[in-house]
Amino acid sequence: MPLFGHLDDSIFLLFSRGNRHLYAEALLVVYRQFFGGTRVVVPLRDEVIEAIARLLRQRPDLWQEAEEFEELPAVPGRRAPPPPADEVGRRAHHAYGRLLRCGWIEEEPHGFNAVVEMPPAAMALADQLDAIDRGLPQLFGGVVIDVKTSLEALALDPTATALGLPEATANAVRFTRRLRAILSSLRAVQRAILASPDLKTRLEAFFEDFIGRILVADYKATFSYAQHPLRFRADVARMARSYTTRPALVEDIAQAYVKNGICPDLAAARRDVFTQLDTIAEIFEGMGGFVSRIEHFRVTLERRLRNTVRYMDRSDDSLTARLAGTMRRLDRLRSRAEPHGQTLAAPSLLTMRPRLFSPAGFAQPRAPRAPLRPRPVAVNSPDPIEDFRERLSELFEATLDPDEASVAARLDRIVPPGGTVTGERLAPTNLTEFALLETLLDRLDAPDGTTVGERYRVAPAEGRLVTDWIEGPNLTIGPATPGGEPA
Repeated sequence: MPLFGHLDDSIFLLFSRGNRHLYAEALLVVYRQFFGGTRVVVPLRDEVIEAIARLLRQRPDLWQEAEEFEELPAVPGRRAPPPPADEVGRRAHHAYGRLLRCGWIEEEPHGFNAVVEMPPAAMALADQLDAIDRGLPQLFGGVVIDVKTSLEALALDPTATALGLPEATANAVRFTRRLRAILSSLRAVQRAILASPDLKTRLEAFFEDFIGRILVADYKATFSYAQHPLRFRADVARMARSYTTRPALVEDIAQAYVKNGICPDLAAARRDVFTQLDTIAEIFEGMGGFVSRIEHFRVTLERRLRNTVRYMDRSDDSLTARLAGTMRRLDRLRSRAEPHGQTLAAPSLLTMRPRLFSPAGFAQPRAPRAPLRPRPVAVNSPDPIEDFRERLSELFEATLDPDEASVAARLDRIVPPGGTVTGERLAPTNLTEFALLETLLDRLDAPDGTTVGERYRVAPAEGRLVTDWIEGPNLTIGPATPGGEPA
């Protein structure tokens, strides 16, 4: 039985050896580069291995413990690729194989290569590990404005926007957990600062741990910007409470839940709607307590550091006296150099006070804007090179995945009229022949795919088909009647 119903049983074995830090970094690199971005990327096996190899070249210290290199598991119908000759390549192959065996990634054959995918459960776990690695900076206002927008959309069109309520509730619950984690981390930072032996260590803990890693991203704007979204948290709570007193609105949302398969019946859907609205209201009503505790911690911590720095300056007043004496001597040297036409490149102790009111301080009038004149819009002509590239891509995809007509046309040139050929006759020597044989082997597993173009019949044969390109079960190809039965 899979762990938690979805995870591979050995998924956490990746971090059970001495090179656990290497596998953690490799997992994050693979997730961020191929599966955690905004673009839909379907990487090949070689691309993922190369990404791990780049990590090993940049961070050779991650390889802490010698391990026995394991061969990569072969893709069904393919031979396992040979290990690289260099040490970094072998380590990258080994790390890739560990990710594959532990269930973090999986492979699927695609033409003469293999594409890499990440299972949904492993991807969700990798996303949380990535969030932990990046730290805990959060946007207060982002959650508030997201939930506020979802609730406002519910009032305008509950049927079309009902599915935004569960997501808004989930975002609010996740943010509450992050706030609890922030408060726990603040106490750890405070203990680290109080245990610091000197001022330098205290300042490093303050700026690196508190400001750089834990402090909420828009925290300063929260208390200095009157229209910051966090100011609307009370409005969000009142809005959620008011929706629970509107039976027609709750009924429309519940019907949308049932229609989209979220709940089995209207009674369960109504309970979910009331629960979600109450959850949002409770979270935003109690958010002020979290903010107050973070503000109290910030004020206390800054007061401690300010007093420490102030008393440190007072303990050595000679520094200020020496600095003032140096600037006075520079002023005397400058006054002695001016009668001889020489300029001393040093700052002066006295500075000119700018005049607040003078003709030079008046605003300059703006020049009138030039009127807009109509002009023809240039139409970009298609790039023939780009069109040719797209055509080549389409032809290449058609080669790897031929359709029914293409397979039948290729068999017309191989199978003699009324005769039969076996799989050895189809041993591939190029990419086109390889794709043809792979397509025919796939048809052996399909219950209704044994005929090709109503002219040929594909049937299993005795023995195994072993070629330089592919290994699999043997097959025969013979003629078929228009109805699909053997001749």
